[in-house]
Amino acid sequence: MDSRELKGLRALQAENLHLKPIVTRRDLEIDAYTEIARVMVSPAAKRQGLGHLMARGVFRRRGCRVVGLSRNGSRRERRDRLLELRAQILAHSEATLGSAFAAFMRCWGRE
Repeated sequence: MDSRELKGLRALQAENLHLKPIVTRRDLEIDAYTEIARVMVSPAAKRQGLGHLMARGVFRRRGCRVVGLSRNGSRRERRDRLLELRAQILAHSEATLGSAFAAFMRCWGRE
């Protein structure tokens, strides 16, 4: 080995010493995130965990892989479909039953 190859080898070894702790820390973080993700069951909890990861600088693709959520599912917002139906039922019952419904609700302490 000549001196040029020896200098190159030492430079590679120094770079390796610098990169080893970074890679080790990253691997430990990924393992910790994966353990946490196993506890999360509902998609809402997974989306919340993904938001936390993304706030810490993890990209969406890696975060979705860690928490076990599709990237399409990560962008969806939860909609309460029953909210609209409840409002329609209440409006219909008040229009149809009127004061009798209100009196019934007062009797049972619901108003």
